[in-house]
Amino acid sequence: MVDSFTGIARWRLLEEAVHRNVAETELALDWLIKQGFLIEEAIAGSQTVFRLNPEKQREAEHLVQSGQDSGTDADTA
Repeated sequence: MVDSFTGIARWRLLEEAVHRNVAETELALDWLIKQGFLIEEAIAGSQTVFRLNPEKQREAEHLVQSGQDSGTDADTA
């Protein structure tokens, strides 16, 4: 297998972006769980899943709406 400098650089940058996005997503999920917006459920023989906490639905909708109104991501709220 051969590749050019540009090809290698693109592959490396893509890999770094994926790792960064995974880490950011993990931090965001952790924050949402700690704030009570999401409920984390372990399912036997499967990956962990997340669901909206129905008791926090209105507050979550407000958080998302306020993030959209200000033009920022929800993680900056």
